[in-house]
Amino acid sequence: MKLFALLSLVAPGFCCLEKRESAADITTGIRNEYYFADYTSYKSFPDEQKANVTKYLSEARDLAQQDIYPYFARDCSSLPIYSELDRLSQSNGFVPATEVFSGLFFVGQVAWSSWAYGTGDGLVIFDTLASAEEAEKIIIPGIEKFGYSGKDIKYVLISHEHFDHYGGARYLQEKYNVPVVASANAWEAMLEDSLGPLKNDKALTVSDGYRLTVGNLTLTFYETPGHTDGTISWIFPVNDLQSGETHVAALYGGMGFSKTAETLTQQVASFERFSGLAGQHDVEVLIGNHQARDRSLYHLDLLAHRECGDKGCNVANPYVIGADAYKRWCKVQSLCIRTYAARMNMYLSQ
Repeated sequence: MKLFALLSLVAPGFCCLEKRESAADITTGIRNEYYFADYTSYKSFPDEQKANVTKYLSEARDLAQQDIYPYFARDCSSLPIYSELDRLSQSNGFVPATEVFSGLFFVGQVAWSSWAYGTGDGLVIFDTLASAEEAEKIIIPGIEKFGYSGKDIKYVLISHEHFDHYGGARYLQEKYNVPVVASANAWEAMLEDSLGPLKNDKALTVSDGYRLTVGNLTLTFYETPGHTDGTISWIFPVNDLQSGETHVAALYGGMGFSKTAETLTQQVASFERFSGLAGQHDVEVLIGNHQARDRSLYHLDLLAHRECGDKGCNVANPYVIGADAYKRWCKVQSLCIRTYAARMNMYLSQ
């Protein structure tokens, strides 16, 4: 039995402990082994390369400065050390569909994200959540909130070959006859899943530098392997919902730490390359496919209370971090990966 349940039995309405003495009083008679039952674990790294961890961690902290410190703190420190707590923060949960930029809608959930872009000639969907049920019950109602239907979907884009990103693709494909777009390596893996999308005559296989134009939207695809072999990232324009100002956004397709020195080396190389690509395109907007990565839960609340008038807006759009910050974010990510590898006593080849 959980500690909270036990406390509820002895103290109905129990919510929190106001002082140390009350904790001792309330828990009298409860066996000690129950006391820490709900505590999350702390992961230590007894074989870490301490000098390298210190080096990469300090470099990442300096590079993050203050503007992207929250991304550094989560990805370099709290994620590897408190991984269970991080997992709990990404449990299944509803998030209201929200228009983040003009025509760009968040239609995902707490655990993983999906985005829809209204192009003037139908919708492009970025990732499809984890199942047919989620696509039907979350994505479709999300786009309907803004006057669209499943019949308006022109393309489904898959960032990489993990079920939480392609799980709803088969439903959208079969229900609305939508083309699914992915890299060759992603297709190879997805076709091994009986519930994955079908590589039918409408399906597209894309490679590095591919450009797709739908209505008034042109996206550029970049291969960014490491998280998986088939990870794809996108760069595309967005317009501020209030001011109309144009920005360039990037949605990096796979950020979670991979498991081997070889794939971690790939991730480092991909992030370092993408930093250069972001500079070439003047990317200012950080969008991800997990809310924990782009801080969407915080950003969406701020946008819900954003007010703009003749003199501007009370707050800036929080997804716009600036061109210099985005390049630094990519480099911080590569250093976080190096830090993680050193914690795990893995040596990367570059």
